[in-house]
Amino acid sequence: MPKRILNYVITSLMVMSLLLLAACGGGGSGTSGSKTKDTIYLGTVNPPGGFNPINTGDIGGQFAIRVMLDAFLDMTSPLKFQPKLATSIDTSDNQTYTIKLNPKAKWTDGKPVTADDVVFTFNLIANPKTEVAVGSNISTLTGLDGNGKLTGGAKMIPNLKKIDEHTVSFKTKKPVDPNYIKEMIGSKIITMPQHVLKDIAPEDFSKSKYVQAPNVTNGPYKFVTYNKNAYIQYKANNDYYLGKPKTPKFFIKIMQAPNLLSELQSGSIQANTSGGIGNLPFQDVETAKKLKNVTTEIHPQIGFQTMQYNTKTLPNAKVRQALAYAIDRQQIVDKLLKGNGEIVDGPYTSQSPYLDKSTNVIKYDPKKAKQMLKDAGWDFNKTLNFVVPIGNKVREQSADIIVQNFKAIGVKVKENNV
Repeated sequence: MPKRILNYVITSLMVMSLLLLAACGGGGSGTSGSKTKDTIYLGTVNPPGGFNPINTGDIGGQFAIRVMLDAFLDMTSPLKFQPKLATSIDTSDNQTYTIKLNPKAKWTDGKPVTADDVVFTFNLIANPKTEVAVGSNISTLTGLDGNGKLTGGAKMIPNLKKIDEHTVSFKTKKPVDPNYIKEMIGSKIITMPQHVLKDIAPEDFSKSKYVQAPNVTNGPYKFVTYNKNAYIQYKANNDYYLGKPKTPKFFIKIMQAPNLLSELQSGSIQANTSGGIGNLPFQDVETAKKLKNVTTEIHPQIGFQTMQYNTKTLPNAKVRQALAYAIDRQQIVDKLLKGNGEIVDGPYTSQSPYLDKSTNVIKYDPKKAKQMLKDAGWDFNKTLNFVVPIGNKVREQSADIIVQNFKAIGVKVKENNV
């Protein structure tokens, strides 16, 4: 598997998550309660990139997967966890960890979720031939490199053990904060059914039928169909181990961000997704607050927005640092987020206990940025290719500001929306 040649820019934005809920019997020309009482319609902006539990890097895809496949734990708020597929993840020395599975958990084909499924999933992720987006999540385990891959021809993760049918243990290379393990492994690794997938070669897994239409899952809803860029349809898993869902049908409707407000107002959707994949544009928030059938909630997020550099294209760290000084992040917070955000350097926001508050934040300084580029020998005739994933309106508008910031210091930029 080729290594990524990306380097995170040292600029981040902590954004606020906006969730809106519309009453099922909404006013105006909205759908009636009788039409929606057995169906939930959830609005989102980002279409899923796929349904591969171990190789879906986009948030839209991750959200869609969580409807039908459970993680070990739910992170309900920053570093606050509650049991899900696992009843606990414990350690006595911060190095040897034990996962206790919920003994009631079972797959939608009736077979139980067992320790064999967990061991299978971890080893599949660690196999050098498997394409994954979550390798770094398990890279703290013994026997794995920084990408979470086995080395030296090893086939199995050492010290990953099945203790009994519902218990798995693993060991890290050195002591690790339990909250880190609970977040990176507990809340982000999705266990898959060994009995369904064991005969698929690791190198073929990302192209298998399962990742296109997962037919054996363990979450509250079962996958029905995906009408690309329109909707994802699910039906209730009536045998769900945590209780039968109250609503038989569930749809994720994919739409443009400006349409979220009108869809909520009419009752065509009952809620929108948060976490950056379905946030209402901030310019519509005040209007939404005035709607009688819509409840608005704003929650702090532990997540952040980043820009990444291709280090083969920009190998000089001084150039990358200069570009960081050129970005007016405060303008993004004030103009696009209406003040609902903060500037941090690195992946930790004020919602995280790991934020080093002594770190000096890089301040917007276009004069310094331009001088640093000159000192680094930057070719001002060169054009940067700026790739912007579409679907997240704030991200798209942030990109426009960044492009203008770069042009203001003489850097040529070609913006490509994908």
